[in-house]
Amino acid sequence: MAEDYEALNAAQTVSEADSFTAYRYAQLARHLGSAMSILDVGCNTGRASGAATGQPIGAHRGTRNAGSACRPRLCGCLRSGDGRTSGDDRRRKGAVRCSRKGELIEHVPYAALKDFISSAARVLSQGGRILLTTPNPHYLFLRWRRGSVLGGAHVSVHCPAALTELMNHRGFRVVRVEGTGRMSRAVGLRFPLEVYGSFMLIAERRTSDSGCR
Repeated sequence: MAEDYEALNAAQTVSEADSFTAYRYAQLARHLGSAMSILDVGCNTGRASGAATGQPIGAHRGTRNAGSACRPRLCGCLRSGDGRTSGDDRRRKGAVRCSRKGELIEHVPYAALKDFISSAARVLSQGGRILLTTPNPHYLFLRWRRGSVLGGAHVSVHCPAALTELMNHRGFRVVRVEGTGRMSRAVGLRFPLEVYGSFMLIAERRTSDSGCR
């Protein structure tokens, strides 16, 4: 099952050709603050990581589906598969100030979601941030077409309210939810979430470890 899942995601090449990927990274970069240690999870080859550092996009070629050290401000690595950290979590605990996961959580099966989020909490320092984006199942155009965000490598679907609740119960405090996706490039961020094809969730790790296990 794990091998099938990895093969399914390895076959996804759209992020390397999608013209919006770099723009999405630039949107995420606005919320990085002064963080100097950033773990980029699911960055594919790291093509768009320069949006966070001002370095040229495409300067790094890394490992598909892995969060390798794509830029000086990025650290650590993740194995492909369900997105959990490789190596010894105890050694990595609290080593990262910010974890970035663009269009990734929908590739994680429901059964692995709690481990996925708890692992992100473990590697973050207290008060560290997780920034993620995911397709919006309440997107008006999607509902008009009676479509679904599930299919292909998208194996889970997340509405803003439910994901906020899950994050709040797994060691985080959600501080911001806003629209993203291509529509944000055209109309900005001032409209309700239903206008946007994806949404961005920003959460901070709570000072207590009680929700990280």
